[in-house]
Amino acid sequence: MKCSLCGFVFKEDQAQAACGNCPLMKGCKLLKCPNCGFETPPEPKWEKHLKKEGEFVMTDLNVNQSGKICRINTSDRKKLNKIMAMGILPGMTVTLIQKFPSYVVQIGQSQFAIDKKLAECILLGRSL
Repeated sequence: MKCSLCGFVFKEDQAQAACGNCPLMKGCKLLKCPNCGFETPPEPKWEKHLKKEGEFVMTDLNVNQSGKICRINTSDRKKLNKIMAMGILPGMTVTLIQKFPSYVVQIGQSQFAIDKKLAECILLGRSL
């Protein structure tokens, strides 16, 4: 998991251990970030199945970090057409140039600005 507040990456079992001594609610389903203490609901099972081992969404990249596109995860034809029109295809290397106010990605010598919803559809493999 990745903490939505501080960006710390951790495993769910680490989060449950951090929340084990909570006196307020036993059996709480929230996961507590071991780094900052922010509590968040666990990742849904259906979302875990969408991602294969070693894959991550493009929004998890840091600025100036690159990754190889594994697949495009959307059933929305409009989103898929936008992504394909920019030349964002599996097997290509993408570099994240900027995250705010929109995501700016570079593929080869071309740069494109996309919104977070489109960026979340792009699944990458190991970073380069």
